[in-house]
Amino acid sequence: MKRFRHPIRAIREPFGKAGLTVAIVALVFAMLGGAYAASSNSGGKATASAKTKRGPRGPRGARGAAGPQGPAGPTGAQGSPGPAGAKGATGAPGATGAPGATGAPGAPGEPGPTGFSGFTETLPSGKTETGSWTLGPTPSGGPALVQVLLPLPIPLTASIPGTQRHYINEEGKEVPAVGEPVTSSVCLGSAAEPKAEAGHMCVYTTFAENLGLNNNSIQKAGQSGGGVSTAGARLQAPVLAAEASGFGTWAVTAPQP
Repeated sequence: MKRFRHPIRAIREPFGKAGLTVAIVALVFAMLGGAYAASSNSGGKATASAKTKRGPRGPRGARGAAGPQGPAGPTGAQGSPGPAGAKGATGAPGATGAPGATGAPGAPGEPGPTGFSGFTETLPSGKTETGSWTLGPTPSGGPALVQVLLPLPIPLTASIPGTQRHYINEEGKEVPAVGEPVTSSVCLGSAAEPKAEAGHMCVYTTFAENLGLNNNSIQKAGQSGGGVSTAGARLQAPVLAAEASGFGTWAVTAPQP
């Protein structure tokens, strides 16, 4: 009969070379399997047993000081002109400038006429010339008739008849030789502004005392008879009392053709 080994001895005996090799291979595979399982679960990294919780955000800190200014960059290209703006309000007038320099004197003009004779030989038709007159005062016991010359600086071309001579008193009324004073239709001026219609002479009174003046008081100069000669007239009046006097103005207008 075949003899059996003792159980205890069998355990103590080594497996032999083949058995040892199988055991080592099995251990290696077991280790590789554990390593692969670890890399699959955590991506090959160790994981913490508990995740750390982030706390709340803190307040913003104070702004830091400005840094130094950097160097100036290069000048950019000029842009295209913009549209014209609206017209502004008109400004206040400027100060008046200083006067300019005085210009050089002009060339002398032609010599003008001298005196009335140089202006015209006779009073043109429709033109008026004026003057003034004064009579007295007459002394006590003096003449009974006084007169004053009314010369015409510019002669008339023809005499003015006695019907066209007019004496105007202080009230502005014409005094005929006979009758009451009337409003004149041809002597429309005054002692301050003597006027006469064409072909008439008007003698105006500013003041008269003790003089008997009327239309007949106007006589031709250098001639006898009432009216106005080409050279002028004379005003004559009776003296009504001592110290008679008077003064005024006159106007004569040359006749129309």
